[in-house]
Amino acid sequence: MLGKVSATLNSEFFKAMKTLKKTTKTKRSFLYLSALLVPFLWHGVQPATAEVPRVVASIKPIHSLVAGVMEGNGAPTLIIEGSASPHGHRLRPSDSVALNEAQLIFRVSPILETSIEKSLRNLAGETRIVTLEEVPGITRYHLRESATFEAHLHDDHEDEHSDKHGHDDHGDEHSDEHAHDDHGDEHHDEHAHDDHGDEHGDEDHDEHGHDEGHDEARDTHFWLDPENARTWLPVIADNLAAIDPQNAALYQSNAVRMDGALKALTDEVREIMSPIRERKFVVFHDAYRHFEERFGVEVVGAISLHPDQQISAKRLREIYALVESVQVSCIFSEPQFSAQLVEQIAAKEEIQIATLDPLGANLRDGPSLYFALIRSLAETMSDCLKTET
Repeated sequence: MLGKVSATLNSEFFKAMKTLKKTTKTKRSFLYLSALLVPFLWHGVQPATAEVPRVVASIKPIHSLVAGVMEGNGAPTLIIEGSASPHGHRLRPSDSVALNEAQLIFRVSPILETSIEKSLRNLAGETRIVTLEEVPGITRYHLRESATFEAHLHDDHEDEHSDKHGHDDHGDEHSDEHAHDDHGDEHHDEHAHDDHGDEHGDEDHDEHGHDEGHDEARDTHFWLDPENARTWLPVIADNLAAIDPQNAALYQSNAVRMDGALKALTDEVREIMSPIRERKFVVFHDAYRHFEERFGVEVVGAISLHPDQQISAKRLREIYALVESVQVSCIFSEPQFSAQLVEQIAAKEEIQIATLDPLGANLRDGPSLYFALIRSLAETMSDCLKTET
């Protein structure tokens, strides 16, 4: 019965897409709807068993990617919901239960989801913890500590930056060439709850050449580059298959399907951002480097070095000097933090303001959230930056 339903859905989808392609006025409209609908299709691969694996994801964008790969055989549990910050989230009893009962946990970095780090260190049993910042092939950047940025700095990022240039047209071979057959076991053996943080820090010093004492000065918003998300998909599928081998084919099929949808999303966002690439803007904190480097937009400064720390008077003076000397078109706040300071700066200099949401706080959880999140960032930037001040 499920197979018939799936076949019917697929048939109707492709009929709709054929009609849409003929009737829509722009390529952007076609990409928008196809990328939105593709994540909901099952390509005839049904779960082999009724038992659903116990999977947890830390934040909404990662939950969305994992949900897309799992689709058809349950869904992961989300720990940090809504507008909560990954740094300051307070675990509920239900969160602790989910973490302790999980077979598999996906997180970005121990320095991003600090609110769950202690719980992960204290887990008992054979829980697999996948730390996505450790996946080879993703782009990596240092945080820019000054209030003002030089346009398109390329001299301070890490060696893996060069990997991103090979992603744009990799297509389906992306999921075939990742060579992660034993990646899940590696994560499982190395996470070593009691000393994982120190071990990870040493690894970063050796591999990436961070200065002593500055191990944490890296931009952990990796998901804001869809090419990083594509790199993660086969790793997600492999780890799901490791705890649920009977449904490996479903996970691999979903990962390949989502890879194609993410490539279409990247093309769509490039088109949205193209007219505004020369416009300059300021963000609340330096969270968007992965997005700006992928799509060629120009962030010229950040109000806060770290959103959980008080902004110094010196840094604030630098921001005021920046917006007075550079033609800043827009300043962006974030829903996780107060917009009062953003509003003060914008009002004084008569600059447009808007809200960027790097976590998808107000978006509905599920496989489509990631696509809506990246698209929302692009459209919010576009709408604000196209407005003349």
